[in-house]
Amino acid sequence: MWYSTTDGQYIQNGTQFTIGGITYPPSWLNLSTLEEKQAIGLEEVIATNSPANDQYYWVSQELNGPSLTYINTPKN
Repeated sequence: MWYSTTDGQYIQNGTQFTIGGITYPPSWLNLSTLEEKQAIGLEEVIATNSPANDQYYWVSQELNGPSLTYINTPKN
């Protein structure tokens, strides 16, 4: 997943998206270089921790810019 610093949208690989009035085809993220992504203001979303075992924890996600944090809450 990618985060657009120009407009705050999250973009999944394989989806069409628009930034700055330009529409990019679904394959663009897979075919472009890191430099091309950075040139249009994209940053890769990076997980700051790991999800816990969902047998013992309720696991949810929180996105904050290019950071993904898993919230692990113990089950009773």
